Amino acid sequence: MIPIESDFQSALAPLLRDFVLEKRAVGYLYVTEQYLLRRLDRHLIEHGHGTATLPKPLLATWLGRAVHESAKTQSARVRVVRQLARFLRRNGVVVELPASSPRALPNTRFVARIFTPDEIGRLLVAVDRMPPDARAPQRHRVMPALFRVLYGCGLRLGEALRLRVEDVDLAAGVLTIREAKFRKDRLVPVAASLHAYLQRYHAEMGERPAEAIFFAAPHGRVYSAHTPYAMFRRMLRTAK
Repeated sequence: MIPIESDFQSALAPLLRDFVLEKRAVGYLYVTEQYLLRRLDRHLIEHGHGTATLPKPLLATWLGRAVHESAKTQSARVRVVRQLARFLRRNGVVVELPASSPRALPNTRFVARIFTPDEIGRLLVAVDRMPPDARAPQRHRVMPALFRVLYGCGLRLGEALRLRVEDVDLAAGVLTIREAKFRKDRLVPVAASLHAYLQRYHAEMGERPAEAIFFAAPHGRVYSAHTPYAMFRRMLRTAK
């Protein structure tokens, strides 16, 4: 997470920092939103804006939809700026509340369903057969373990991807999920079979420092969410 003290540089910086800190104080992570506000901060600097205000013309140019972005991405920027505008009003800054953008229409082709035990079994067999890849030498070990934790523990994908070695108690069989919803930690026990599987996985991965990512991408980085989703779609095709 980028230090909030040095993230904003425009004349509006103190109010931007206070806004993000207020959001975090009431339980929001506000990481993506901080990134969007940093972009707004740079926009104000690039246009030579030197007062702690948020003028409509400058805001309009920043909120306009770029040719390369989706309506959903633009909507996220509009949403965070509307929240900022309300905060600025409460702190004595005269600012016009931007109009809310139309919500992106849901993908009507999506149909939610619950997988049967047989489907889950075939999915795990498919991921276990993932071949080694020289570009990601440990992926054929990481993905089967990651999929089992997601299925067996009900974690959000981001929670599982951010697990570090020190968060996985292989003696007690308990995962520590740090700064989850409302920035609270929680403990998640694992079933005996998964506990044994994670012990074997950890041994196969070799000695690693406590701060290392448990389901590490190449070079020890955190996998982006795109990779497991892409693997899941591939495994679904293989499991049919």
